[in-house]
Amino acid sequence: MVRELLRARCGALLDKIFHDISEKNTCFQTAEVELTQEELESLISELNFVAAKYAKLSARTRQVVPAQGRRSVGWFLGVTPYVTDWRNV
Repeated sequence: MVRELLRARCGALLDKIFHDISEKNTCFQTAEVELTQEELESLISELNFVAAKYAKLSARTRQVVPAQGRRSVGWFLGVTPYVTDWRNV
């Protein structure tokens, strides 16, 4: 059930990103690169740090900035060893 909900949420968010991709307040990054295990672990650590930083910032912002001064923002991050099978694309 949780996977289905996440797929729906991430799918809707990805549709919104593609719709707004030319806007300055939208960012989309995708890559398929080769990294060492150490580099992969560093990337994951940095992404976790950035996500936690902005989650904490958001919690503080909700306490001090009126609703009209805030925007709801969505993101999803995922990193895993992966190789595209271009035969099936």
